Amino acid sequence: DLFVCEKVRNAGVGRALIGFLADHCLREGIGRIDLTTEDWNEGALRFYDRLGAERHGQKVFLRLSGEALKAARS
Repeated sequence: DLFVCEKVRNAGVGRALIGFLADHCLREGIGRIDLTTEDWNEGALRFYDRLGAERHGQKVFLRLSGEALKAARS
């Protein structure tokens, strides 16, 4: 699970964490990151939408792959 404390949201912490994970994945030949969030978590959904994550299924499953995974590393 990945969470950012409410008091530091919108300060770049989540972006830095995803960037670190994306960089690790690309270095190690891992082609995607799968994520989940609840459909009511609008802040998380907006965050992942900005990253270019694709939505999959009724429960919101998100995936960073291809160009979005590369873009997330910096």
